[in-house]
Amino acid sequence: MANNQNEPTDRALLLDVLTTISENELRKQLLTTYKGIIHVHRRIGTKEDPNAPNQLVQIHFQSTKQAEEFIENGWISIGNLRCRVKALPPSIPVQKENKRNKGFGNQSKILIEEDQVTHKILVHDFPTDITENDLKKKMTQVYQGVKNVKRWYSRNEPSIPTENVQIDFESPKDTKVILQKGFINIDQLYWPVTALRSRKPQPSQVESESQQLYQSRIFFEEDLLEIFEDQKRQLNDLFFRYNAQLNGAIQHL
Repeated sequence: MANNQNEPTDRALLLDVLTTISENELRKQLLTTYKGIIHVHRRIGTKEDPNAPNQLVQIHFQSTKQAEEFIENGWISIGNLRCRVKALPPSIPVQKENKRNKGFGNQSKILIEEDQVTHKILVHDFPTDITENDLKKKMTQVYQGVKNVKRWYSRNEPSIPTENVQIDFESPKDTKVILQKGFINIDQLYWPVTALRSRKPQPSQVESESQQLYQSRIFFEEDLLEIFEDQKRQLNDLFFRYNAQLNGAIQHL
């Protein structure tokens, strides 16, 4: 799973994370310490039990620069626990960016201004058993200007809700503080957020790509959908691998 050190990536893997630490506690500690985290996922499956949580935790970042800073030291502290950190191969959108950059002699970078104005945010990892109405009620108790709350559904299976919720505010002023923090806090639980805009043609895109980045970038709806489908494929592959290992072990009993 090692990633080419010369290739930018937006994903990292934590090792040796005690299974007694809940995913939400991990999310809380990571979000309040590091910027740009959009997904925290504990992997499932051990040699003894394919349904048990293991000590590997996958983290997806908003930008390659934020992932690089996270991975740089090779370890992080979670409470009194010291966990090793490794780079993972980049997600599909970043793989495409890396490939395009190599075509330009590795000189081009995608530049999207961090301070672009938006009144929409996307909440990640939000449980599917919480309804839009319940979330809106909770949001309006804490945050001003909430206009609309909309759950995202799977692109391939429209009847299946995802853990991503779009929140539209009255004004970009209402999203500013939330986006600066990188998370929302509801009922003492922490959920990562990113800015959301519909993609529009950029006449200066070629010029922008010759600029230097990887700064925090605003996520576009198309990019996020592709990322989520990529994550779903990876989780399915992992599930089938563990099933195959389990079946193999049973046959040798």
